Amino acid sequence: MRSYLGGGPPEKVLNNAQVIWDLIHPEDIKKMTSSIQHSANNMSKWECGWRITPHNSTDTKWLRGYGTPRKGEGGVITWNSPNSTLKCDTLSKIKQPPSFL
Repeated sequence: MRSYLGGGPPEKVLNNAQVIWDLIHPEDIKKMTSSIQHSANNMSKWECGWRITPHNSTDTKWLRGYGTPRKGEGGVITWNSPNSTLKCDTLSKIKQPPSFL
């Protein structure tokens, strides 16, 4: 069975996107929401790096996502965005994210 980034069943996310937002590190929430809003306002490529702490874990994971917004029916904007986990031990030991995040 596949799971979402937080470690639970994917159906949980489909029913409540807040499940994903709750995983985001508090210091990264503003950056994440600002980057999404900027992309939506300008219909420009979205790119952002952020940290999460999966459920039942104390490990912080660095993620990077990117995507192109598309406006659908009723003006709803969606992004089909791949997210990748950055696998580098030093990322978990630094306080400032690398410049590409």
